[in-house]
Amino acid sequence: VFDNGEIKTYFPHLNEECRTCGNCKTSYFYKVKKPGNKIVYIGDGWSDRCISQESDVIFAKGKLARFCHENGISYIPYHTFGDVIREMTSW
Repeated sequence: VFDNGEIKTYFPHLNEECRTCGNCKTSYFYKVKKPGNKIVYIGDGWSDRCISQESDVIFAKGKLARFCHENGISYIPYHTFGDVIREMTSW
C-alpha cells in the first residue's frame, strides 16, 4: 500500500498464530475442504510446505519437492502445468 509516498506492506492472509508466511495457504485449505472432497495442490516454493502436509495429492517442484522428499511426503514431480494436466487426465 502507498501511504504518503511510502510503501507499507500489508498481509491480509497472514496466520497470526504462525506468522511464517505472508499468505497462509492452509487457511484457504480449511475453507474449501469438505468431507469426501480431495484437494489437489500444485506448488514449488517455501510457502507451500504447510499445505503440502494437508493436501490429498501434491504436485511439487523446486523447494517444495525438496521439502516433500526430505519429510517423506508423497508427491508427483512436475516441470510445467502441461505435466500436471497430462497426469490428471490419465486418472
